[in-house]
Amino acid sequence: MEKPLFKYHNRLRNSLTVIYWGIVWFFGLWIMIESNVIENQLSLLIVSFVVLIFLWRVNFLRTYIYHDAIVFKEIGFRPRLIREFGIAFENIHRVRHFRIVFSLYCFVFYRTNGQTKRKIMSLSDDKLIEINKILSEKIKTK
Repeated sequence: MEKPLFKYHNRLRNSLTVIYWGIVWFFGLWIMIESNVIENQLSLLIVSFVVLIFLWRVNFLRTYIYHDAIVFKEIGFRPRLIREFGIAFENIHRVRHFRIVFSLYCFVFYRTNGQTKRKIMSLSDDKLIEINKILSEKIKTK
């Protein structure tokens, strides 16, 4: 297997995803408690585990840049929740990125077939410089 030129785990984006689904889970349980669907602690425990096991939709994003493609891999808690999406550099004609807040960036990949792909990634300044250098080098050499 080929070793990637760049490998990064998006910690801020992944943390925001966990916080978002934690809030959804908390308010879902709060609504069930207030509407008297859950009456005792045992049912609260059972419902909490069911929600966490079957409905938990946290997918951690990892970014890999290989010699010929950039791959976004979203990995869930269970093995069947792996989603992998890649774009070959020969299909990208332009890349644009902008800062959303703090170290959270939105990358827009313009492909030659007219489709655009957007990914939100959290990158430190060093990693942003490194990924920009790799992307500009790979897209310019087409």
